[in-house]
Amino acid sequence: MGETQKVDSAEDRSPIWPDGFAGSLSHSNAWIWGCVARQTDLLSIGIDTELVASTATRQDVQDTVATGCEWSLVRQLGLTPEEAFTLVFSAKESFYKCWYPLVKTYFDFFDVEVVALTPSTLSLKTLSTHPGFGSGPDVLKVHYSKHQSSIFTATWMEEGAESWI
Repeated sequence: MGETQKVDSAEDRSPIWPDGFAGSLSHSNAWIWGCVARQTDLLSIGIDTELVASTATRQDVQDTVATGCEWSLVRQLGLTPEEAFTLVFSAKESFYKCWYPLVKTYFDFFDVEVVALTPSTLSLKTLSTHPGFGSGPDVLKVHYSKHQSSIFTATWMEEGAESWI
């Protein structure tokens, strides 16, 4: 059996993974999950889970999460407006959790945008306002799944991406 290690939190509340490991944690009122990998396999990971937002929440904050063009694109998935909102919110959260450990700088929902989609992925592009712009991949795919009343998203950067940072 290997040695058990506790995952501490930094001042910014991000997890402090043991040397040589990358990971991400997420929780909602319904789910708790985590993902950890050796950095020789994955340089960074971002995961998120969200309960599908209420109509009131979507209406109150959707303009702070994505642009009208992004909402038009995501509507093509045939989700309810609340599911689409939750998916975009969660995908951008996963993107943030993947990028933040590499750039250690806060960035906003509008520093990335949804530029393409499939029935199981959203492609998010870093914009020039993103603190890591030009030092990482231009586009990162975020995989997603809906289960019951929850949306799950996950993204990662494979090892070898050091040249992006």
